[in-house]
Amino acid sequence: MKKKVFKFRIIGLLVFLFGLFISILFGYGISAEYSNQENGTYRYWILSFAILVFLLNHTSLILLIKKSVRTVFFLNVLYLLLLGLIVFGFIRKQIYLQIEIQEYDIGFTSIGSMILIFLIFAINRFKFKEVQYENIDFIGKNQE
Repeated sequence: MKKKVFKFRIIGLLVFLFGLFISILFGYGISAEYSNQENGTYRYWILSFAILVFLLNHTSLILLIKKSVRTVFFLNVLYLLLLGLIVFGFIRKQIYLQIEIQEYDIGFTSIGSMILIFLIFAINRFKFKEVQYENIDFIGKNQE
């Protein structure tokens, strides 16, 4: 029997494509932040957080390709981390930096949050569960 992570192949494809997008996005962000080191605007906490998300994303992609049982756990951690990042960025911009919130900020936050919530729901709803056949011999028998 083949190893499966999700019931439907389309869920795995969506997760894989979103993972590639996140890899490109955070890979570019890491290189841009590292190149700012020369300008003196190098922020260690942003770079370390971006590297954490980048490595977690690559780990989940590798586990998805290998069809490991830990894939769903790593994807949940990654997507919750990204969701927290989006909410933290929105709140930080409004409260700490006191920058006026534009329409595209609300749109990006809401669309990004909806995509992540959909992916969290989809990977947990459609994960493949193996059926346990432990008590199949006792079906129909009167147990006393």
